[in-house]
Amino acid sequence: MVVTKGGSRKHPITYAGGGDAVDGITIEADDVIVEGVRSVRPEAPGIELTGHRVTVRNNTVTGPSGGDGDGIRFFGDDLTIAHNTVRGTDNSHGRPADCMQTFASDTPPSHRVRVENNRCEKADNICLMAEGPNDGEGDGPGHHRRLRPSSGW
Repeated sequence: MVVTKGGSRKHPITYAGGGDAVDGITIEADDVIVEGVRSVRPEAPGIELTGHRVTVRNNTVTGPSGGDGDGIRFFGDDLTIAHNTVRGTDNSHGRPADCMQTFASDTPPSHRVRVENNRCEKADNICLMAEGPNDGEGDGPGHHRRLRPSSGW
């Protein structure tokens, strides 16, 4: 599923899957909501969103493979990632498979990102990886803090 058409700030376009399965979700638009879609065994990442004022909610990513195996990858400003489930990220391909990730090494940094009430199940690496322009993977000297999932994840 590739989304290239967005709405406006006041009237975002909603793509509602109603539980339908797709091979993966790529969002390349502003003012979009994608909800209720199952991304089953997609080429990683299972959901990739690039844009402003984008919401992904109530989606499921199962068994992303290839690349670095990420479940959800996001870039942009004013993003909401809520009530999604990512299960089965797999490090066996030699790259760290994160549940959710953003970075700024070859993209502008993201701002005002809301990540809430998501589930990461059977993730081989980190639940949420957020690398900014001053991180070691970006263009700076680097610093990191690893957060452990709690019962609230």
